[in-house]
Amino acid sequence: MVGVTQQTVSGLIGRGVLKPGDSLRTWILGYATHMRSVAAGCGGDQSGELTAARTREALRKTELLEIQIAREIKALLPAAEIEQDLQRLVVMARTKCDEAAARILDDVRARGVEIDDDVVTGPIRSALMDLAAYRPCPGSDVVARDDGLAPAGSGVDA
Repeated sequence: MVGVTQQTVSGLIGRGVLKPGDSLRTWILGYATHMRSVAAGCGGDQSGELTAARTREALRKTELLEIQIAREIKALLPAAEIEQDLQRLVVMARTKCDEAAARILDDVRARGVEIDDDVVTGPIRSALMDLAAYRPCPGSDVVARDDGLAPAGSGVDA
């Protein structure tokens, strides 16, 4: 074959592209088929890398399409759209728990029983802080504090 080195022919034989003893015509057809395959990205030394890259690209496209569909059917919302609602919910839950603790303390005291506020408010406050410290996603950018939530890095500790 013109323009092909002995080293290339040996490599092609080693990879099974060419078979020893075949006719020159068979070798040329085999070599041409192999070169078309390489040109199409289906063969050659980088074919495994190319296949892996194409697989990664297809997976990314599939994930993006799934996200797009989920957004269209309102099964997925950007966090920014619901963040304020979630913060209001946390503040409301805290307020309702504090109000319930105050009602419990008032009721117990109305019955003539002396009780330390911490007996009732301590476990409620602890439970609220546990709930506020929950991080469903690593890297969450909100932290708990006594009066609600604050963005992480705002200098407010839980």
